[in-house]
Amino acid sequence: KDGYTLPLTNVSWTVMGTSLAGDTLVPTEYKAVATYSKTFSSQVPTGYVSTARYKGNVTKTTADTATFTITYAGKLIENGMPPVLKAVTGMIAVLLLGCAIAMLLLYLKNRQGADVYNLIDKEYICIGRQNVNPKQPVIDLNEFEDLIQSNVFQFVLDKKTTKALFGRNISVTYKDMTVKHRVNEKKGEYRFELDLGGVLDAE
Repeated sequence: KDGYTLPLTNVSWTVMGTSLAGDTLVPTEYKAVATYSKTFSSQVPTGYVSTARYKGNVTKTTADTATFTITYAGKLIENGMPPVLKAVTGMIAVLLLGCAIAMLLLYLKNRQGADVYNLIDKEYICIGRQNVNPKQPVIDLNEFEDLIQSNVFQFVLDKKTTKALFGRNISVTYKDMTVKHRVNEKKGEYRFELDLGGVLDAE
């Protein structure tokens, strides 16, 4: 087989047919199976070695370290700020203090006025505050038109306004109606009520 001689290793016989010879059954046909075998060996590769060649340029970038030297020119201040700088700083501080005092005085001045209350669901509800000029004392309720729900109002003047308006009339204006009230107390907050009648009903 394929140029190789195979030796016979086994033969097996099988009876395929028989016949009677007198009173005896004898085989008349046989089948033979011959077995040939031989052991072969061969070498096959189990691995391969390959070689690769690369072409090109290989570069490497490194960060350099730079050292800088700073030289300060001038004269060292040993005894705090220079006199000129101290004077300027002092003036700025005085100006800031003056501005703060002026703002405080302006705030206190603007605080003069009246808190306005409206009777809503049987309870007085504060609907705002309005400044009152002692020279022309007027409370204009039209400013609170969107908040007003009844004809009855209560007004509370602060201490300074009460003192300034003692013995004088203050006018309360709403729509086309103006009602005057005389301030009868001089000390503390002053509280008074007004019923503007049918002003709301007339709308």
